[in-house]
Amino acid sequence: MKKLLLKIGCIALLCSGLVARSAEPSMVLEWAAQATATIETLPTPRQPRAGVMVDLAVFNALNAIEPRYRGYGPPLEASPQALPEAAVAAAVWGVLSAEPQAEHGTLARAYTDAIARLPEGAARQAGIALGLRAAQAVLSLRAGDGFERTEGPKPAAAAGVFQPPAGRRSGFRIDKHPLPPFGIARLEAFEPGAPPSPENDLGKRELAEVKALGARQSANRSADQTAAALYWNSSPPSDEHEFVKTLLAVNPLPPLETARLLALLSMSDFDSRLLGSLLKLKYQRWRPQTAISSEFTPAAQRDANWEPLMRTPSDPEYPSGYGLWAGTADALYPLMQPKTLQRFNSATGQTRSWASVDALATEMVNSRVWGGVHFRSSVEAGRRLGRQVAEEILATQLQPLVRASGN
Repeated sequence: MKKLLLKIGCIALLCSGLVARSAEPSMVLEWAAQATATIETLPTPRQPRAGVMVDLAVFNALNAIEPRYRGYGPPLEASPQALPEAAVAAAVWGVLSAEPQAEHGTLARAYTDAIARLPEGAARQAGIALGLRAAQAVLSLRAGDGFERTEGPKPAAAAGVFQPPAGRRSGFRIDKHPLPPFGIARLEAFEPGAPPSPENDLGKRELAEVKALGARQSANRSADQTAAALYWNSSPPSDEHEFVKTLLAVNPLPPLETARLLALLSMSDFDSRLLGSLLKLKYQRWRPQTAISSEFTPAAQRDANWEPLMRTPSDPEYPSGYGLWAGTADALYPLMQPKTLQRFNSATGQTRSWASVDALATEMVNSRVWGGVHFRSSVEAGRRLGRQVAEEILATQLQPLVRASGN
């Protein structure tokens, strides 16, 4: 989704002479959009990983031109003479050209055209070489990643246990589990505890809540709650890039600061997704649709004909992935100092606005209850975990260099 700054300042890049333009996206955001379009042609399990590697390669390349932060992985040799535009373009191209299943045509043309527009000479060549070195370094760090599918045995049906929706196969694939996190030290350090049992009072209350608010024909859900549920369920990943670009247009940053922001965001998003997948496998909690219609549910709460507003996902319920992303937003969006929060959904043509980051994140998690696909405890646990992951990454990754005082 990744991810941000302990200290944000609009610092001029003195070596390159680049200053962020208040009315236009930076070159980093422009290349991020190009990368997103290519990444979306990859098989779904590979998309988040590719996105983090692009962001890290771009950051490392720009940081090598004028080092201000600790880089990701082994440091690159400083290259102050490199042209930043060439370095960014080559870093994006270097990472994504190594993805054999990507559609490279559009990106290749964009890369070739961008390089051709830059002035010829040593600075351009140094920038290209730097960007490709940055890409290769990140690719080498993740060379041992695996995407093998290692599904465990299907658990027997029981109260509280996940089962695929009727007539559908489980879509829960353990593609990401051989992957190490990018930014946090240990996945095992983040543990929400078990979800409420269906038999205890909390489990019964949250079942009643989602049954009332999340039904397809709910009389308890408001029109705006319905709109919010459908909005968050249908927005493609590219909308998030556009949203971040809109936020940065209000408080524009120089290219290096923008690259650091994107890298921190994408690391946080990836690591929280990875954590969420492991916890879903661990707890194997059933979805509301199964819980409401199951033979294991007491007759007073059971409704075999109940349908959620949104299509039930084919993976276990706990913790909520949207909750994890809401926690990332909690921790990182405020560091962009947003003055306006307005986001467009390109799938539905709908625009929604919020008064604060907390209001946006709260609506995200509520939308999954209103849509009938998550229990309250799941979205709240996800939000806590997402915030904790982002906070660790903020505290440990891409930190400002400590300059020796001149005495």
